[in-house]
Amino acid sequence: MNKILEAAIVMTRQFVKQNWEQSINADNICLYRGPDNTKCAAGALIDDAYYDYSLEKRLSDSETVCDALEKSGWPTDDIFFNMFVRSAQKVHDNSDDYELKERWQKFLDHEKMYHEVLKAVPELAA
Repeated sequence: MNKILEAAIVMTRQFVKQNWEQSINADNICLYRGPDNTKCAAGALIDDAYYDYSLEKRLSDSETVCDALEKSGWPTDDIFFNMFVRSAQKVHDNSDDYELKERWQKFLDHEKMYHEVLKAVPELAA
């Protein structure tokens, strides 16, 4: 399985696990790690061992976040992977809880991954 598809599956599983709630603080600022173990798109890819609060308020393609992603096993030297993560992050950050699922489904469809992710995460269609 390619790493972009694998990342999409990991992100989707995390969103399902948190019932499509965004990872945000009380000021509606998106967080890699939020209340009740919520995670944003990029945050879902960062192993707990490599998460640090200093990542917050940094873009997903910043050196610090890329370092945490790389340590977590993701190919941050791949420009297409980085572009995918950044785009996925925008879907999370620019959605409200009530529309995250629909926007995520459309994003996966646009990226030609919806059906492959659906096979791995059937709850995506629920």
